[in-house]
Order: sequence, then structure tokens, then C-alpha cells
Amino acid sequence: MKEVLLDKEFAEVYYESDLNVITVIWRSIVDSKQYKETFEIILKGIGKYDIPLFLSDTRKQGVVDPKDRKWLETEIIPAALKAGLKYTATVLSKDIFKKYYLNKLKDESKKAGMAGFGIFDDFDEAKDWLMKNKIKNNIQ
Repeated sequence: MKEVLLDKEFAEVYYESDLNVITVIWRSIVDSKQYKETFEIILKGIGKYDIPLFLSDTRKQGVVDPKDRKWLETEIIPAALKAGLKYTATVLSKDIFKKYYLNKLKDESKKAGMAGFGIFDDFDEAKDWLMKNKIKNNIQ
């Protein structure tokens, strides 16, 4: 069952209870306020439902300000891990800046203790990777 947590012109966030995954689909380039609003909703969802899996489709997100990336690394990722997040899968565009941004997040997430962070070109491939890790590691 899909529960929409955010539905705005710049992003959609939803929780799939049958898979225990929270997903964000970035619909457009976002400013700092929109970026933070979205991740605060994601964090609340992870805590409320004890969600171990996060899927992010960043293909339309645009370049993220380094200050916002740092905020995500220092504030949101540690809090999400504390709330139970274990695996993140991200879908990216071919943008070189986006690839750099995601690789930085991957490195920082692993340093913070995340079990796995995958970067993919295809949404279904990313979701499949999350589900395989869920089964492999007996995650509810």
C-alpha cells in the first residue's frame, strides 16, 4: 500500500508499507528550502514507520548546493541511521556534477554506518537492489 507523504511540484515522497521502503521522486530542480523540506519529511517518515530502505530518483533534481549536501551529511543521514535506515538506492542522470554529489553522499553514508548505498541508472534496478538486500539481510 502506497501512502503519499509529500506531493508538490518539485518532489513526491511516498511510503510503501508492503515493501517497507520510502521513496522520493524529484520532479524538478529544487532550491535549498525545498530540498530541506523534502528531507525533513523523509526523516519523519523513516522514524514514524521504522523504515530501513530509501529510494531516491534524482534524475530531475538538478545540482545540489554544497551547503545543502553538507547539511544532509551532518544532520539528516546520522538521524536517519539512528531512526533505522540501513540501505539507500539512488537513480541518477548522466550529469557529472550529480555523480560527484552522489559519490560524496555514498562515502559519507558509509562512514556514518550505513549498511549499503547503491547508485543506479534505472529505477527498477535500484528498487530490485533494495529488495535483494532486504531479503538477504532478513530486514522487515
